[in-house]
Amino acid sequence: MRHAYILAALGLFFTTSLFSQTKADQVKEIQRKFKHINSDTGYQVRTLEGEQFLEQTTDGGGQLSGYFKQGQVRRIVESVGLSYGMLITEYYFWDGQLFFVYEKEADYPYVDSLQEIDHTTLIPAFEGRYYFTGRKIFETKYSGRKRFPDEVIASPAIKAQELLQVSDRYLSLLKKKHN
Repeated sequence: MRHAYILAALGLFFTTSLFSQTKADQVKEIQRKFKHINSDTGYQVRTLEGEQFLEQTTDGGGQLSGYFKQGQVRRIVESVGLSYGMLITEYYFWDGQLFFVYEKEADYPYVDSLQEIDHTTLIPAFEGRYYFTGRKIFETKYSGRKRFPDEVIASPAIKAQELLQVSDRYLSLLKKKHN
């Protein structure tokens, strides 16, 4: 009976190790694709300004850029200026499928002595990395803190749905601009 418990524990250990290795391999493959896309310089870039893609225009404006290679979008960069800082979200595609999203927020600091926000300096506040397989997030990595922490959604399924809907919409808008 004791041997059965030991075998079960070893089986669980090896299964867990194998799964972790598979996830690590997937992350490495995504990082390889990410680096390849970012190192390529032969893109046709199409850009939309704030009112062309934002549902609500922000006080700091916005820009959406699509990086095309052989008619396919490889990367989309969304940059949105807000009264408290800057949000940048990068969407990466391989064979027409979203595989990685990188999100960062930089905030303008509040200066107590002046009792106002310093709009000349941005301080990195948050980074989020979302790794996709198919149309599902299988790994997320966060560092820092958003100004509005409720914006970080605990459920990967909900965050995946949100990112996929936005990226699908942006793909459509940028493809119209490209053609």
